Amino acid sequence: MPGSVFFLVLRRLRAPVILMVVVYAIGIAGLVLIPGADAGGRPWRMTVFQALYFMSYTATTIGFGEIPYPFTDAQRLWVMATIYLTVVGWAYAISALLTLLLTMLIHMGGRTVGMRPLPVPVLSTSVPVAAIAASAPVRPAPGSSSTAAGAASAPPTRAGAAAARSDSPGRT
Repeated sequence: MPGSVFFLVLRRLRAPVILMVVVYAIGIAGLVLIPGADAGGRPWRMTVFQALYFMSYTATTIGFGEIPYPFTDAQRLWVMATIYLTVVGWAYAISALLTLLLTMLIHMGGRTVGMRPLPVPVLSTSVPVAAIAASAPVRPAPGSSSTAAGAASAPPTRAGAAAARSDSPGRT
């Protein structure tokens, strides 16, 4: 089961997830360690739960405000720094996720639920013209009386080309 899509996603998103955990842990640690002031002006420190709660609703942009007491300038400066760090972390995580999804889509060749595969061109632009000319069927000279040779070298029709593409290996 190590080759499953779930483990591929975990392996590819390991660094972004670790970065987000580290950024949030640093933000929570700073909020716990930087002293604030309660309503009476006495020194007060956030608990780990209060700091986690504050970081969670700040990261989701809900923004209930400064809880349970107004922040000091040092706490506000720390919060500003952690907001910028989380924005960078989320940008990295989202870009890694989009890169993973696009890579998987490219490797699948567009064959996902609800999507039709793109039509395969008959001639590729990456094939040199000399190679195409060398692989072209040989036509009999005009006025030749051989009907079997003429029938065998007739140019392929669209129906014949479509049938050949659908029978080719690797196509479903």
